[in-house]
Amino acid sequence: MGHTPQAVWLPGRGLAHLAPAVERTRAYHGTTPEEFAVVLRARPRGTEAGQLAAIAWVLDAARGHVLLVDHRQHGWRCPGGHVETREEPAAAAARELSEETGLRLTPDRLDPVTVSRTSSAADDHGPAHDHWILGYLFTADPTAVLARERDPIAWHRVDALPSGCVDDLAPLLSALLADR
Repeated sequence: MGHTPQAVWLPGRGLAHLAPAVERTRAYHGTTPEEFAVVLRARPRGTEAGQLAAIAWVLDAARGHVLLVDHRQHGWRCPGGHVETREEPAAAAARELSEETGLRLTPDRLDPVTVSRTSSAADDHGPAHDHWILGYLFTADPTAVLARERDPIAWHRVDALPSGCVDDLAPLLSALLADR
């Protein structure tokens, strides 16, 4: 997740409908569901709170394994990326999952299961900014064929995550699994 021209900036028009589902989310990191909902309900006013992103929490049916991407800049993380203009976050999570792993799945439910906020440093492509991230749950067969887009992808046991994971992965996964 870097600086994408098509990415949705927050606050943005037409996002308030996401706020009730965000407020019901019990697994969060770097923000609270209530804070995230306030940003979604806010009207654009010339100052931006960051970009909207979506991730796919891909678990096996027994909830013992999670599918992760080893992103060259960020480390092990869930497949995901920016929500694009006129795209629903759940659809963005499914699109990013397909692009990064080849798995064509629909979320188990349309409400997010995690909310988080992370910061991105300024680089050659744009200024420092936050990513407000909605996570969606997908169930997949770990024997399904994966098609690597660019970065390595692998299934990992939920109780033995690899070193080099993004900071919010372990606490969010723990909260997600406890919320079943």
